[in-house]
Amino acid sequence: METFDRILQLQRDVDERIQSLGGRAFNAQKVVEALYENPVTIAEDVKKVTGLTKPSVYTLIRELERLGILYEMTGAKSGRIYSFKEYINLFT
Repeated sequence: METFDRILQLQRDVDERIQSLGGRAFNAQKVVEALYENPVTIAEDVKKVTGLTKPSVYTLIRELERLGILYEMTGAKSGRIYSFKEYINLFT
């Protein structure tokens, strides 16, 4: 029950942060919804969920990183993997 309450609080907090993205909020919300199902993602997954071009996908990913929603896990220049660390941490 406590974990469920923390998930709901996280959802409210993330939704509030996303609203600061203005026109990008709609696609950001799509990405976040997908992250609740699979909290690890790559740029290609974001592209599939949003239908955005690659440059727009990377802009959206950077914005989600800036908001502390996505974290890059690999440290690589290409083939980057991102996680929704706040969500994952609720289960550890």
